[in-house]
Amino acid sequence: MIGVSKGKCFCIGTSPENFDQSPESLKTYNHLMDEISNDEDMYKALIAEEDLQQWTVQPFLPLLDEMELLSLLERHLTLQDYLYPETYRFVLYVVKERQEPCFDYDVPTEPGLAGVDLGEWTVYSKWKVFQPSQIQLCCGQDDNEVLSKIPRKVIADGETYFYKPLDHDDKECAVREMETYKRLEHLGADERLHVPRLYGVVQDKQTGRVLGLMLSWINCENKTLECALAQENPSAMLVKWDQQVSTTLACLHEAGIIWGDATAGNILIDTDDNAWIIDFGGGYTRGWVGKDRMETIEGDQEGLSKIKELLHQGFQRGDL
Repeated sequence: MIGVSKGKCFCIGTSPENFDQSPESLKTYNHLMDEISNDEDMYKALIAEEDLQQWTVQPFLPLLDEMELLSLLERHLTLQDYLYPETYRFVLYVVKERQEPCFDYDVPTEPGLAGVDLGEWTVYSKWKVFQPSQIQLCCGQDDNEVLSKIPRKVIADGETYFYKPLDHDDKECAVREMETYKRLEHLGADERLHVPRLYGVVQDKQTGRVLGLMLSWINCENKTLECALAQENPSAMLVKWDQQVSTTLACLHEAGIIWGDATAGNILIDTDDNAWIIDFGGGYTRGWVGKDRMETIEGDQEGLSKIKELLHQGFQRGDL
């Protein structure tokens, strides 16, 4: 498991080979691992993962308490702090049913590479290229816990952006998304298009790998259409969202652009109650688009139809 506390990264590892004369502890460990691998009940899997994390980290708490708190308030945190934190490695042994925390001295000689190697694919010339150290994280009240979460709201060159990390080594998805944003650039400023725009990429200077995207910031307070439809909304609001999503998708299709993962969870509702289509990395979500129609206009229309069904259900609740 990997966790962040006090501005530092802690990696704790264990395995069945680390259990010596501890059949009960090994039984507990194997049971939790089986539950975590349960694809049929995600709730039970999440509970088991939390239980395993608590069981694993408990004997290390005295060691973590002794660690000096990283003084984050004296300087601005950057994406560099999040991506490359000071890291401590531990390993857990269980001997005669007693947990024994130890430092792990078998440290990898080469750190894992983040981001994507784009190969010969060239970043669009109009996009800025940022280094992680140039991107300031927007911290909340508890700055010492900010590094435990994926940064979303960031500042660079005095502008606020949404930072979207790229999946490790998923070049196909990364190129697809950037190609889509490049085509959106060519459409210009069309008020009918409620989609974020790409303004830059984050690149590791040493490896040349692209770590993430710098997108326009949509102030939505983590509210998606799926969240919004969980409560009652005025009919006029539902009509507005329907029109904005339908118009945006029609404009995209006219330009030959596929949304690719059409779900209510990929529509943001901003603080002015506008609906924004996001996520052009491709793929599909089961229950929204059939796998055989993934990344096609037909798949987008299928997802849109189900979104409209949810909006229509909102009308019905409002009429009761």
